[in-house]
Amino acid sequence: MEKTLSWITTDGKEGQLIKEVFKRKVEHSFRSKIDFDKFVTPNISFGSKTDTLEEFLLTNTWGQPRDVVRLLNSIQKKSPNAATMDEDSIKASLDELGVSYGPKILQALRLGINRKTFSTKQHLKDALAPTLGDKTTNALIDEFFQLGLIGGYNHQNGHYFWAHRGENFLKGHHQIRIHHALWNDFSIRDR
Repeated sequence: MEKTLSWITTDGKEGQLIKEVFKRKVEHSFRSKIDFDKFVTPNISFGSKTDTLEEFLLTNTWGQPRDVVRLLNSIQKKSPNAATMDEDSIKASLDELGVSYGPKILQALRLGINRKTFSTKQHLKDALAPTLGDKTTNALIDEFFQLGLIGGYNHQNGHYFWAHRGENFLKGHHQIRIHHALWNDFSIRDR
């Protein structure tokens, strides 16, 4: 049985390991000891929805330690002299976290991907066809899965299936779910 390291898991005490990576990286970035809970805001709001820092990390990253480094670098770039890591400085960093694709493909994806969930692979292909034309193939959709752009979602039990969590392919009975970290880039946060 192949074992893979997963950062989207709990350690039993602190919650999600990805949050612990974030916390330790912040704490070890200073010459003197800081109080993480006083330095970093515990909640981030988008409209009427408020996420804990842990929920924010799970929603807006791929759940990998490198994402924590990218997020912190982006926050530092946007707010270099900040005395705390507040909600505004964290939100300002989101644009830096966008995934870079060729301009033509990215524009096509933005026009076609207008929801969090597609009922089938064909539904997603149909949504992308007006802008990608004959390039919208099963192979392209499978490539999106391998890149982490999309994952499988079983609406009957609420389970998600992602390539970065060890899944090898999309299953036919799964709905297609756009990765949470891309909702902001595709302007589908509240849909």
